[in-house]
Amino acid sequence: RMLSALSSMVGVLHENMSRNRIISDSDSGRPWGSIEEAVTSIKQTVKQAANVHTVGVLFYEANTHCFWTLTPPNLKKDPTSSKYLRVSATDFPMGYVLEKKCALHFPAKGSSLSEREVIEMRLLARKFLPPQFDLESLLLVPMFSQGDLVSVLLLLNKHNMSGPFDSYVEKTAQHFAAQWGARLASTLFEERTRAEIHKLKVTFQALPAMVMSPGLEDVLCRLGVYVADLLGAEVCWVMMADKRGVFQVVLHEGVEPVRVDAVDAGLSGEAARRKETIVVEDAEADDRHCEWLGTKANLRIRSVMCAPIFMGEVGDDDGEREVLGVIQVMNKVGEVAQFSDTDADQLEQLCPLASNLIENTRSLGELETLQEDVKISFERRNLIVSETASLHEVGSTRGLLSRSRRLARSLLGARDCTIFLVGYDRDKMFELRDDLREQSYYEEQLGIVGYVIKNGKAVLYDADNTDPSIADLFHKDVDQRGATTAVSSLLCVPLRDEEGTVIGAWHLCNCVDRRAFRDEDAELLLTLGRHLVEALRNEGSLSKMLECNRRLRDCVALADPAERLHQISQGLKRVIVAERVNVFVRSGQAMVASDELTGQDIVIPIGQGYVGRCGNSENRSAVIMGNINKDSLFRPSVDGRSDIQIQHALYVPVLNHSGQTMLVIEVLNKISAPFDPSDVLVTEIMGANALDAVESQSEHVHLEEARRQALQLLTSVQYLYPVNSDADSILNSAVTQMAHVLKAKARIYLGIPTEGGISEDQWTCYDSEGSA
Repeated sequence: RMLSALSSMVGVLHENMSRNRIISDSDSGRPWGSIEEAVTSIKQTVKQAANVHTVGVLFYEANTHCFWTLTPPNLKKDPTSSKYLRVSATDFPMGYVLEKKCALHFPAKGSSLSEREVIEMRLLARKFLPPQFDLESLLLVPMFSQGDLVSVLLLLNKHNMSGPFDSYVEKTAQHFAAQWGARLASTLFEERTRAEIHKLKVTFQALPAMVMSPGLEDVLCRLGVYVADLLGAEVCWVMMADKRGVFQVVLHEGVEPVRVDAVDAGLSGEAARRKETIVVEDAEADDRHCEWLGTKANLRIRSVMCAPIFMGEVGDDDGEREVLGVIQVMNKVGEVAQFSDTDADQLEQLCPLASNLIENTRSLGELETLQEDVKISFERRNLIVSETASLHEVGSTRGLLSRSRRLARSLLGARDCTIFLVGYDRDKMFELRDDLREQSYYEEQLGIVGYVIKNGKAVLYDADNTDPSIADLFHKDVDQRGATTAVSSLLCVPLRDEEGTVIGAWHLCNCVDRRAFRDEDAELLLTLGRHLVEALRNEGSLSKMLECNRRLRDCVALADPAERLHQISQGLKRVIVAERVNVFVRSGQAMVASDELTGQDIVIPIGQGYVGRCGNSENRSAVIMGNINKDSLFRPSVDGRSDIQIQHALYVPVLNHSGQTMLVIEVLNKISAPFDPSDVLVTEIMGANALDAVESQSEHVHLEEARRQALQLLTSVQYLYPVNSDADSILNSAVTQMAHVLKAKARIYLGIPTEGGISEDQWTCYDSEGSA
């Protein structure tokens, strides 16, 4: 027995000497090289000296009022797990140690813990213990440096043993805590010093790159990366605000900016409205948070810090300064998951830097744009000088308008161009299209085009940033007519004659490079417009189109299609100043017109003579005969007309929407001058209206026939119901009368009644030819 007792004493003595040696070896007093090294050293030392299963070191962060430590290896389930484990400083038991500044035991002798406190203690242990272990004993020992709490030493469960910790475990832990508090404070200080040095390096590396960035979007992207790195955040967005309170933000480098109204921008919009910094620990629980931006950026936003960027000097009153944008920093990374007051101060100090960078970049961009505009303006003016001369050499109005539109689009980088002219009584307008037979006549002067024609002032419209009074003028049916896509920018400039009277307007939509139109664009378009009006007048088209438009006013108002067709032919004769105009209408395989003098029909088979050949749908072009008597194809019996000696003639086919020639307009003997392309133009315009009259007349004939048939049926009703006839006789009489009036075969089918209703497979038939 003595030998056994002596052996036990020797074993305990050896164990205590080993532990004292470990304690003495650990007390070097020098700071560790890093937090990782400190935590690893402390864990190994305490485990060996106190025979403890699990050891943790929780560092206290006073700014965010929480504890943090390196995540235990057994809790890292995947590579994306956070490097740090965070514990609230308000919950038990960490809040107890922080408040009392003393050690805490579990289970404790002579003191009782509430059920809730035991549960919270077990929850804390679960963050460190492997899943298969339960909490048996716990010890928390605070570590101080110069009276301030630096960290807390956490001991959980004996190693290979059960039950509460022995007294020597607390003494050992207290000894280590007294020695390591200052060392840990020094290690943390060195670690944070290295972090500050890293921030300075980041600043020195980022600033030159931002200053030399080629554009504002690149500056904003680089600024966001710099702020996120400086403040230890996952992502940072720099949102720019326009005058209407719409934010523009680049969510990822290399993608198009996203636009969002300030009211929908969440916390950034709130920071801009209140003109103050906002810090939110849990964005998902905040009603002001905008989840849409995070979803679009494929980012789960947890913690957020927003600070407004002001325009102007730093010393100005923030309440009076204009908000240039907002910096939104998201998802704090590092030891703590929340942004601190220090982070907020640093972000506010960065905002003036961001303001200067943005304003300088804008100024530089505006200067470069101005230089480029001067260069482009010079090139455009040279192009106008060289190209406008060719406008006066174009042989037709269609070609003149087409080239003018092409020139305007190329000069100003516009996708679409439309030309409008003032109508006959100056309160209407019409559009000049490539197909001059499809003019939109008699339009009200609506939209931005109508405003420009009425007021004679150019309008520059930008869908993203335009005076509301101008935006309200936009009329979809007019201002979007020539656009192939939604109108984002628009330039409308008046067309003036040599006396300065507004006779129409240019209408350009959507710059190819997605910029808005500028004042210098309007000046160039005014210059081009003067050349266009002069070319139209020199060619004679403009006056003829306006005169044609005036005469059509009276024709459209006529209710009788035949009278309307006659007035169109007479109006065309006066516009071109010709001896005679005949309008030939297709009737079967011939073209038929009414002779102006005799009133007799002129019938020309399809394919014979000039009219017949133009009536063939394969011939779609107008024909001008300068000296018809010398033409070998001239046949007096077909092409000649009574009481007139034909010298020269114009034949213009008019096609319907199916591509079939329905009319041929014959214009004979223009007085005082030969026919020219402007005569073809006005003939095509008048011909389109003549086609409407013919189609209206055809519809009128059909309606009259239907009316006649209806009246005939009404007058024959008395014969349908003989007084002494049965149902079969009445139905036979009715079907016979319908066949007679409609000049067609007719049948009446009558259901056969059965006990269950109407038979589904048999009917009684009454035939107009008498068969039953």
